[in-house]
Amino acid sequence: PEGSLAVITSEAELHTDVLTAWNWLTARYEPGSIVVVGYSLGSAVGARVACDNGAGQLVLIAPFFSGRDIARRVAPWLPSALVRYPFRTDLVLEDCDLPVTLFHGENDRTIPPEASRRILGILGDRGRLHILPGTGHSDVAESPDFQRELRLMLSRQE
Repeated sequence: PEGSLAVITSEAELHTDVLTAWNWLTARYEPGSIVVVGYSLGSAVGARVACDNGAGQLVLIAPFFSGRDIARRVAPWLPSALVRYPFRTDLVLEDCDLPVTLFHGENDRTIPPEASRRILGILGDRGRLHILPGTGHSDVAESPDFQRELRLMLSRQE
């Protein structure tokens, strides 16, 4: 009905929705000029759309290694078979050739900085990690270090 919110019932549906936004963007801009930014849960879908479609760069803020990995942290009592969406950010990034910049709050209690360190291990020379001092999970955008580094990165993209 009009005015109701659509419910996403699978990880594939979520990726389809993000791909719809990507298609809208690429009708207006060259894919290689687009910087995809994914934050927290959005890091998994951002990584997939950027890597699968030739974005220029990928920025992940407070990313997690995989859905199962973060579920073990948040709800360790939950059997892994019940984790609805696997969100394998790790597997997507293994096969990705893009430069990836990671930002993670030093004091993030939702997704610990160790997740970004593990992702950096997959990326090797393609990755850069910025641990933001005094920053948690929800205040990354307010960090002067984040703002400065993002400005520098985007100025090189132009």
